[in-house]
Amino acid sequence: MTTTRIWIDGDGAPAACKEIIFKASQRTKLPVTLVANGYQQTPKLRWIQFQLVEGGLDVADDFIAEHCVCG
Repeated sequence: MTTTRIWIDGDGAPAACKEIIFKASQRTKLPVTLVANGYQQTPKLRWIQFQLVEGGLDVADDFIAEHCVCG
């Protein structure tokens, strides 16, 4: 069984959307991974992760597509 995870393209998602997701994750402890080509601050919670990727068009999207799983 896989655990549901929310993946966020940190370069494309508005700050307000990221904050809503972080607050919901804090309440539900649902894992979140923020992927971006530049450092972005995330809440210091063990189930919220940040993944730095190289710069370039759709690099964060490609990383998410390669690492997410069905379910």
